[in-house]
Amino acid sequence: MKIIFLLFICTILYSNDYKNKEVLLNSKLFQIYTIQKDLNQCKNKSLNVYIEGDGISWETKHIISKNPTPKIPTSLNLMKTLNQKCAIYLARPCQFINGKNCISKYWTSHRYSYSIIQSYNEILDDLKNIYKIKNFNLTGYSGGGVIATLITTQRDDINYLVTIASNLDIDKWTSYHKISKLYGSLNPSNYTFKLKDISQYHLIGSKDTIVPFEIFQSYYKRFDKKDKINFYLYKNNHFSNWEISYKDFYNLSFSK
Repeated sequence: MKIIFLLFICTILYSNDYKNKEVLLNSKLFQIYTIQKDLNQCKNKSLNVYIEGDGISWETKHIISKNPTPKIPTSLNLMKTLNQKCAIYLARPCQFINGKNCISKYWTSHRYSYSIIQSYNEILDDLKNIYKIKNFNLTGYSGGGVIATLITTQRDDINYLVTIASNLDIDKWTSYHKISKLYGSLNPSNYTFKLKDISQYHLIGSKDTIVPFEIFQSYYKRFDKKDKINFYLYKNNHFSNWEISYKDFYNLSFSK
């Protein structure tokens, strides 16, 4: 895996405050912007992976964004909230950088495509091999939760999955908003048979009008076996207070 260390300081991401380094990781198709600590300390441990949301896919209802970089990197803020020793933030393709294959379909219709999921799998495989990682804990915000869920369907080294305000049935989601189907994307709800034995934790905003509770319900109903699925309702909208809610959830669910 070719690793590129960035020489600029990204003030939006507060990387210095988090005492991390900015690194570009390469898959065959994409460069992915990451922020990470020294992963050499993670040998035989779980790596906590935080995947960013969709960012700015559209400037208006009819104009595609030229740059999908989010105004607020929510998944990075979630990672900062816990300050775990073994953690990495993964942006989405073409966020924060003008990398290879930055074609708008990859943040619109194909944002959850097989090729994108394969790219993340390549990066996780390389991280696992280089740093001798034991397994992965995946956390994704909004569309990043869709990516994390789809990754989980294709791997056997995922310890647990956490999604936050995530549109886990993308067909139901596009129908709800009366927008075009994401015809080039995979739908997590079509792969529930591969997820039934994975510990899942889903954080949902009761005031979320972007991804309302019924989107999760559509995903949930697709499972015959539900004993591994945990979900939590918070008085949040799609954008607010997730760092506080996530920390409360984590302390309740995982702190010993």
